Amino acid sequence: MIGRPSARRATIRAGVGDTMRHWWSLALALALACGGRGEEPQPDPEPDPVEPSVPVFEEGEVVREVEPAELEIETETEEREQALTRLDLSDGFAPRIFALAPELGELGTPAYRDTYVALADERFDDLPDEVEPERYLEVFGIFPTFRVLAARLGDTERHECHAAVDASWLHTLPYVLKSTEVDVAADRRRVQAYERERPRFEAERSEQGLDSIDALEGVTERRRELEQFLKDQRRVEVVRAVQARLKCDGLLREPFVDGVLDEPTADGLARWQRRHMRYGSGSIDPATVEVMKEESLELDFRQLLRALRERVVDATGVIEDGSAAQEWGTVLGRVIDAPELRATAGHERLENGAPDWVSPATEAAAQALGWTSPAEFLAHADGLPEAALVRLPPPPEYHAAHMELRAEVDRGDLSYELPRDVRGPRETPTRRPVTTLYARVGERDLALVRWPTTIGGWNRETGGGGVGLKYKESPVGPVVWRDVVAGPAWIPPGNTPVNELVRHIGRDRLVPNTTLFGPGHRSAFGLAMIVHHRVEENPHGPDNPIFVDEGVRSHGSGAYRSILTGTSHGCHRLHNHLAVRLAGFVLAHRDHVRRGSLLVRHSRELRTSLGPVTFQIRSRGYAYELTPPIHVEVLEGNILGRRRTPDPRLHPIRP
Repeated sequence: MIGRPSARRATIRAGVGDTMRHWWSLALALALACGGRGEEPQPDPEPDPVEPSVPVFEEGEVVREVEPAELEIETETEEREQALTRLDLSDGFAPRIFALAPELGELGTPAYRDTYVALADERFDDLPDEVEPERYLEVFGIFPTFRVLAARLGDTERHECHAAVDASWLHTLPYVLKSTEVDVAADRRRVQAYERERPRFEAERSEQGLDSIDALEGVTERRRELEQFLKDQRRVEVVRAVQARLKCDGLLREPFVDGVLDEPTADGLARWQRRHMRYGSGSIDPATVEVMKEESLELDFRQLLRALRERVVDATGVIEDGSAAQEWGTVLGRVIDAPELRATAGHERLENGAPDWVSPATEAAAQALGWTSPAEFLAHADGLPEAALVRLPPPPEYHAAHMELRAEVDRGDLSYELPRDVRGPRETPTRRPVTTLYARVGERDLALVRWPTTIGGWNRETGGGGVGLKYKESPVGPVVWRDVVAGPAWIPPGNTPVNELVRHIGRDRLVPNTTLFGPGHRSAFGLAMIVHHRVEENPHGPDNPIFVDEGVRSHGSGAYRSILTGTSHGCHRLHNHLAVRLAGFVLAHRDHVRRGSLLVRHSRELRTSLGPVTFQIRSRGYAYELTPPIHVEVLEGNILGRRRTPDPRLHPIRP
């Protein structure tokens, strides 16, 4: 942001790169001269590329152009309220954690950056061989580029297809319909019975002169048959309406069973839910039905606003989203997030919670760019500039290049008792774990954000010749965040069940589950990770403390739905885009040093029924070191049940 310390740092960084290039060119020229060949004419060095001017947008119009040299001048002269923010609108955008530092050579290039950009822009030919082409990755922290979104919004044929679907059948069922609980053969018979009865009841309705078959209630002599017919009708027609929507989006693969939530339908629905950043698993639930009632053009526009929001957050270095105060705003009158992202995890609002800055800033950016409706965006979509300057609400006054920050992980309600499937019932937690980030503002701590997270719990492990349940603890007490890692890789512990570490290729071939290891959006650590270190005193001097890595992290996760109701192996999982925001925020507001790739030599041979499977990991990700680290306190929480400490034993699971 022009006029803000973090943006000034970015400007200075670019200047350092130019200076370094100048000195390298000068050194090369001197080296050639000292080699005795100075009498030979040397080719003129290629000039540095000219950086284009940046347009300033107001209400959808370009009001002036700003030359790159002017940006630094305005940085020093403009007041906070008048400052402009430079938004990256390019198809090559990557979040701050993947930012380039050309002056550092190879050290300045995060390895996963190119993959992130290719996935966001759906340039699948540019992906490495081990990365599978995939769309709809917002729940994994990768938002589509504006080029991709323009194509979706401009797909008239698809929108017309959706408009032709009879949305009146998209009503809420009195239960959640899960594909895992559907007997396809029985449901097929349900559809057949429904189709047999429909003409009979239609004839009776016509005879009685009634407006609908529902009006036969209390009139027909076939009351039981009508009651069953109406139940079947509600279920079958809802599924058919869902299938019609999926067909319009090209998400329903053949063969599928008409009117039945079979595997192809559930798979297509899960992808549709991901497309619209819903946290479903292919089930038909009330929240999914309500969203599906919306026009496709409107849903695509909300995708656009979410993508714009992440660009705003990245450009400004502001994280305050209203979650700590439980006061979330809207963008252009719209709630653009799923209910799960406004969940309180059973906690009361914090009186010292920061207000939502992100939503009004996103709205201001949309208004400045003229993206106030689907039609307005499409009118501006052709020829979008690589970057734009817009005027946003002034950032919080306490924001600085280096802020006094601390974090707190409240473990919420937890139980050390064995779960139901091993030994009887136990108390149900009502307060889920949360992570809260604080900033010191004057004499008080201000809660910037509070987000749902996870703690350890009962997990499957191998041991004693079989598989059992073992409690994985999230240690309590003070730790620090020192290492921020972009594109992290997960090295699985030796007791991880083999079936989790391999995947089938066809029927008779197993390969390493590299998707789980990472780096990647579906990996165990997601796109961003912050390591928890316990600090111990160094006997050789207090100025060099010892940082102990106990294997606990705050990170994103491919298993994103576990954040809502599940547990981890001891780590604190965050929604993927929030993990990226958190990592970017601390890099914007905390002094740090780039450490580059964390090289490691890890290989392992897995013994399987189809023969040995070997995998290797050569890097744990791209690291930054915070200087100094951020202090974190992990609270004990409220322990339910009689057992007060974790059970260290492995409890076999009965087959």
